[in-house]
Amino acid sequence: MAWWGSRLDVGVSLTVRALFVAPYLPTPGSGGRTRLLNLMSRLSQRHDVSLVAFTSAEQQAHENPYPGIVLAPPPKRARPGGPTGAAVFYREKLQRLPAFVSWMDSPEMHAAVRDAVERFHPDVVQVETTEMGQYLGDIPAGPARVLDLQDVASRWFGRVRRHGDTRKQRALMGLEFLKTRAYETRCARIPEAVLVSSAMDGVFLRGLTGVDAVEVPNGVDVASFSPMPEVAEEPGVILFVGPMTYDANLDGMRWFAREVLPLVRREEPGARLDLVGTAATESFGDGVRVLGRVEDVRPHLARAPVSIVPVRVGTGTRYKILEALSMSRAVVSTTVGAEGLGLADDEHLLLGDEPEEFARAVVTLLRDPARRARLGSAGRAHIAARYDWGSIVGRVEEVWDRVASTK
Repeated sequence: MAWWGSRLDVGVSLTVRALFVAPYLPTPGSGGRTRLLNLMSRLSQRHDVSLVAFTSAEQQAHENPYPGIVLAPPPKRARPGGPTGAAVFYREKLQRLPAFVSWMDSPEMHAAVRDAVERFHPDVVQVETTEMGQYLGDIPAGPARVLDLQDVASRWFGRVRRHGDTRKQRALMGLEFLKTRAYETRCARIPEAVLVSSAMDGVFLRGLTGVDAVEVPNGVDVASFSPMPEVAEEPGVILFVGPMTYDANLDGMRWFAREVLPLVRREEPGARLDLVGTAATESFGDGVRVLGRVEDVRPHLARAPVSIVPVRVGTGTRYKILEALSMSRAVVSTTVGAEGLGLADDEHLLLGDEPEEFARAVVTLLRDPARRARLGSAGRAHIAARYDWGSIVGRVEEVWDRVASTK
């Protein structure tokens, strides 16, 4: 555990002392890390910001640019094989906390949160993600508390349980849904404010807990993710961006590779899917090129005539859509993948929920550059008007001002 002294930016008026509590550092990577990176980098320009966080995969403590405490993630619990391992597995399923929450339960983190509040004296403590909500109880009286759920996990599990391959999988996901719903209800009623990334998540949470959440959507740096006309398109390339460590991405990729891509290649034999994100641990068959993690996703977006979002489960909003449309790229998505962004079918992108429908949309755009350009242009205008990070951070500041003034 390490503590770094408070950083004061010369010339910046610091109006709020804000402590973030997060399951990862604010570095590029997953959607959650992207959200934290953009919120903290902008808020720290006007406020005194500190951080208590775990590191996640491929992160090191020295990458944290903020004063605070950085901990290694909780160690993975080894499970024995055979009947003993099965008994441990089912015993874990019967515990009160959802599995993804218990994995993040750390005595060191509980102590670190209390220590950081005592040393930093924040006006506001903002806890990031559902699984870190368990640390709200470690915040003593004084600072206002804000919970940024990012995704409403109980809504996510409610969808996932319907997509299980077997009755056993669906039953286990149903159990996790019930535990998550109870846990999320408890957490949402503790802080002075709760943030969600979409209006749909807010409606769901209100029905579940009676709490009125504030919508703080995911965003994109519109100036950075702008069209790159100097990069030539590569005919037939379809792009999927997302880490395969996220279940919703893995499910969507399997669905597209098995049920949709063969239909596309039957019409367009030269079509190829480029998969950008963390390295995949499984093969997705012919026509899929796994590129893994890349230094800059923008040239890949510019080169691919079509970007896809074949997501069938999950909540919140998709950075892959925000970034692609911000660069005026043509997108094909499922309804779930595009929800919460106010996008219209055949105005900003094409939608398809069945394999034949999704494949037809991809083939249509691969063959029609004018339609791609029309959709991309309308998509960028929509995203720039509503989802630029520069305007989104103001919503967080409004929440901080409101909750801090009541303490």
